[in-house]
Amino acid sequence: MTDPWTGQHADRQLHDAFPWRAAVDTADGGSFVSLRFGVVEGPEPDGRVLLRFERDPGDTLQWATQDDLLAASETGKMTLESAVIRQPEPGDLTLLARPWHDFLGQQSGSDDPWTARMRLHQTWWRAFRLRVSPGVGPNKGSTVIRGNMLDDEAAAAGRNFLTPEAHRAFTERLALTRVGVSEWRTSRNLLASQPMAFNLFGHLRHRLDLASAFMAGLLGDDEVDHVASVEVERNSSALGDGTAFDAFATYVRPDGTSGCIAIETKLTEPFSQQTYDWPTYIAHEAFTRDVWATDDPALLGDLRWSQLFRNHLLAQSESRVLPEVGEPIVLVVHHPGDPKCAEVVDGYRALLTDPDAVQAVDIAAIADALTGQIEAAADVQWLQDFRDRYLNLNLSQDLVGLHADH
Repeated sequence: MTDPWTGQHADRQLHDAFPWRAAVDTADGGSFVSLRFGVVEGPEPDGRVLLRFERDPGDTLQWATQDDLLAASETGKMTLESAVIRQPEPGDLTLLARPWHDFLGQQSGSDDPWTARMRLHQTWWRAFRLRVSPGVGPNKGSTVIRGNMLDDEAAAAGRNFLTPEAHRAFTERLALTRVGVSEWRTSRNLLASQPMAFNLFGHLRHRLDLASAFMAGLLGDDEVDHVASVEVERNSSALGDGTAFDAFATYVRPDGTSGCIAIETKLTEPFSQQTYDWPTYIAHEAFTRDVWATDDPALLGDLRWSQLFRNHLLAQSESRVLPEVGEPIVLVVHHPGDPKCAEVVDGYRALLTDPDAVQAVDIAAIADALTGQIEAAADVQWLQDFRDRYLNLNLSQDLVGLHADH
């Protein structure tokens, strides 16, 4: 027996179809973005319900059937007698007097140009792909509504993760230990690099065939036969200073020996500028002149790449503590638009006896390398979503230069 058709059911279907605002194109040629809408009457004997779409001045009232609402839930568009209701697109923001307050959410006045552009793009992803409300940020105690933050409901639903596999990798990591992972930030902040690590390597953790193809394409078939494991946010006590791996992969060579890849991910965050007691690190048993071409603490501790030096030393130490993982390669994954990351990596590589022990690869190259390896429809969608969320900045171009709130 089917549930009776009620106004509550209709209202739920309406907001399933239009979860974040609704654009209304009326028969007389007018258009507006409605911030609040719902069912106000019905159902009538013929099953129709009366919908109100608020605007200033003057609301729009429209009759809709259950079939209209069901179709809209699938298409995001509903053609009624005197109006078309649809999900808003970036061009509709010019219809709003306060697009940042009423639709997008605040940005940050302290961003450098690269971070500002990526924050805006993540705002676009939330508003026009996820179609959910913005949340507070950047910290748990914040009260400012930020465009790149998710609200509690979207965070709890795992909307910061591109696939169920990426979300599962996150929950698995939290179940193991919460040390090293900010549950609040990673589940809410679209701009942070930690969710990007889960969206890429968390997905690959559960698709080792794709991880193997990617790593073999990067390092060569003569180096990688198959990837044995991928971990995201792997803690390590090898250095004893709290340094961790953003991701860590182990692989098997064609001759059966093992190797490992220590991965650092960057989206907009710079390398850490923190100063440490560098002579102590250089005195560590994992530090050897077979790997580093210098033992000058001023060079290795240069703040441009000091974090990378610590991560590299951690990888060497991890290999000593766990010889079964094999010799390490450090991989720095970054955005191709990042103006500094690749340059910093090149500067650090000049301090090594074998520069290939540390490599930089941008996420566009990773996506390109995976493209020819993917067949399953879910993986095709994952990679397209990854490109759209992180690489295809043209999708949010209409938001650049959008007028300020009145």
